[in-house]
Amino acid sequence: MSAPFSVDGAWKIEPRTSGAATSPCGDYLSSVSNASISISQSGRILEVTLAGGTKTSTGTIEGKIIEAQFAGAGAAECRDRGLTLTAILDPVVEPRTFTGTLSVDDCASCLPLEFRGVRQPRSAGGTR
Repeated sequence: MSAPFSVDGAWKIEPRTSGAATSPCGDYLSSVSNASISISQSGRILEVTLAGGTKTSTGTIEGKIIEAQFAGAGAAECRDRGLTLTAILDPVVEPRTFTGTLSVDDCASCLPLEFRGVRQPRSAGGTR
């Protein structure tokens, strides 16, 4: 049994697709992805915070796959649907990166937003 990859810390998000911007949820998904993501980790269990702290959920890392689901997407006609983050970690490069999608659950009119995340350096003076 091996320890999961470390994804703890702050991540800068860079949207990678423009197609989502033209969907009814484009503004919402862009606003969520343009804020940093903060991840706290205990083993394979994650606490993921989006959009400057407005959305927090538990998630998991299994191998290189990161998943988290948030309640109440708040996007256009699908505002009562959940928001799902799915990403694949590249554990080899430094700083660590992942690529993935943010999507509104069961909302065909809201195209998923593809993004790339880059882990930000830890601040000086930390305890580890």
